Amino acid sequence: KYYINSDNSLTLLEAEKQGSDITLNIDIDLQLELEEIVKSEMLLASKKTTSKYFNEAFAMVGDPNTGGILALTGLRKKENNEFQDITITAFTSSYAMGSVVKGASNTVGYLTNAITVGKKIQDSCVKLYSQPAKCSYKRLGYVDDITALKTSSNYYQFITAIQSTGQKYSYNMSFNVTEENFDTYRKIFALYGLGSPTEIDFPNEQTGMKGSKVAGDLLLNFAIGQYDTYTPISVLQYINTIATYGNRYALRLKQEKYNTFLSQVELDAAYYDRIIEGMYQVFHGGTASSYVNKSLNAVGKTGTSETFYDSDKDGVVDVEVINSTLAYYFPREKPTYSVVIIAPYLTNSPSYTYPFTKNVSLKISNYLTSQQKMLNIS
Repeated sequence: KYYINSDNSLTLLEAEKQGSDITLNIDIDLQLELEEIVKSEMLLASKKTTSKYFNEAFAMVGDPNTGGILALTGLRKKENNEFQDITITAFTSSYAMGSVVKGASNTVGYLTNAITVGKKIQDSCVKLYSQPAKCSYKRLGYVDDITALKTSSNYYQFITAIQSTGQKYSYNMSFNVTEENFDTYRKIFALYGLGSPTEIDFPNEQTGMKGSKVAGDLLLNFAIGQYDTYTPISVLQYINTIATYGNRYALRLKQEKYNTFLSQVELDAAYYDRIIEGMYQVFHGGTASSYVNKSLNAVGKTGTSETFYDSDKDGVVDVEVINSTLAYYFPREKPTYSVVIIAPYLTNSPSYTYPFTKNVSLKISNYLTSQQKMLNIS
């Protein structure tokens, strides 16, 4: 600091001192590897006619115990097969995430006594008055709170949502709901970071979009991740919170000596054991059986969501597409890494989807385990 004298000369008031270094959680080798994996898989997907509108993707790796972000990438593929970095939109853009949120949906069921632990029901369709039937992607037989996660039963979540309002399902029923019924879901989802700030140390974070209409069929959609939208980084905080049995920590790009605790999901550990068992089975005989080497004992959930895309950029969404999502942590016994992969508008075909999330998951999890082995050897 200097004092400026009347003759414009300077008088020293305080000498300079060295500033503090800022150290990020980002592992640069992991970051570069993740970027290359996402690029290569996007290029392969672009060769499929069913991926006509798939031109952006997000992937990230975190430390579930601290909220530290170890690698984070968002990429947009341009027509000349070059890539634009859109990582910043992982904090601001939001998407319908699909069934990946069902760990939070089961939490609603437990906390509202809408789920009876271990009770099996036969997967079917829900038919509400004046609405088309809503079903799982296929008939899944008898499911309970664990196998409903393993097989991703929509029907189980529909019944849970109806019962969370104090009503009982009957065929062609008039399912009347209130804003409070949506708030029940939203408040619990927010405790996981879904629809609430992750408090990441980066400006202008958004929290997604809340649906404004109140209707019974929309509450069913909410329960399977097809109504409100969430940011990619909020899905990372969600899976971290499951890994820590309900303790939500702020996401961090900068290394800190402490974890910033935000909130806790007040759910008994016994219920968490069942959520984690169901999400463990997702990778062991469930919807993501070949997404991660089984020896890693991963815990997580796949998701697909039907949405729409503005194909001719006229401001009107006109093409049905599907978002593909994946969130997990590993290993189950001592969570070390969390992984999230988001592929908006991955396919416009109901019959074929390029396995983008699966392929990225296999490659990045294999890389992580190979690096961990090298660290252990050294």
